[in-house]
Amino acid sequence: MSSNIELSLYNPTSLKSEHFPQCQCNKSYSGPKCLSLTPIKPECCKKAKKWVKRSKFPQDPKSTYQKLVTMASNESNNNQVALDASRTYSQVEYFTSGPGKYAMMRLISAFCVYSPVLGYVQGMNYIVAALLWHATEVEAFWLFVVLVEDFELRDNFLPGFPGLKKHAHVVDFLINSHIPRLYTHFLNLSVSVELFATDWFLTLFSKNVPIQLSGYVLKHFFRQGWVFFYKLCLEILIRLCDKLLIMRTFAETLLYLKPQDHSPRQWKVFMKNLEKGRDKGDWEKIVKSASIQDIDENFLYSLYHNTLNHINFL
Repeated sequence: MSSNIELSLYNPTSLKSEHFPQCQCNKSYSGPKCLSLTPIKPECCKKAKKWVKRSKFPQDPKSTYQKLVTMASNESNNNQVALDASRTYSQVEYFTSGPGKYAMMRLISAFCVYSPVLGYVQGMNYIVAALLWHATEVEAFWLFVVLVEDFELRDNFLPGFPGLKKHAHVVDFLINSHIPRLYTHFLNLSVSVELFATDWFLTLFSKNVPIQLSGYVLKHFFRQGWVFFYKLCLEILIRLCDKLLIMRTFAETLLYLKPQDHSPRQWKVFMKNLEKGRDKGDWEKIVKSASIQDIDENFLYSLYHNTLNHINFL
């Protein structure tokens, strides 16, 4: 790193106290909502504990992670990681200038040592930050590894982005099957799924929703994997369908589907657009509604794997 202060970020002993989860999922938690100079003992929230319980970690996850962090300190500086860490969740002080920023840098740098072939790709930073919001640094690291390896998130970041192509194909098929009018409308305007949903795929929606609400998506993703993700994509498009159908230009459609900033105001506008009947755009309700979408899950699994095989063949 370029300074002694930055070098100290890779001191494994700093893992004991620097980062601690910021969510308020545990009602008994009495810690601060944001930045703290005297953090309590780090502990996963109740949501993250369930994710950890479903996951397979190495025999000594803390020691293994600390070794990776130490090895990362000997690697050349990754300026892109530092730059992206500073602008991840720019509305949240904990990640712009607080301990979360440095925990994110350590975690990503350690992952680059753990998986040098994959390394760091933009988009990982949002998922890492969302995990850190709910979990300790060590557990967030291994949960990220689980997402990459067991949930095949790696496919999104490999050269050529085969995962993006795979997920776009599945979502495109679901739009055609469940919202055919919108499918035709998108064709007429030359709007492809990749143009508006790439951030959805790369960050598991963590770039698109406030970090305080990220746990709702992660909760169901760790339960149902990509099947839930596809259901959520479909749920969002079904809710936006009527408004999308009245749009007449390519640019207007993309602007509507891809807000240009992530401010609270823009989020309120997005949530207003997602209102459906008596459901006033509550994100928890939207995610829950997506999770129970009446779609044949076996068919989705088959479509997912057949699409992957087709892409690999090409």
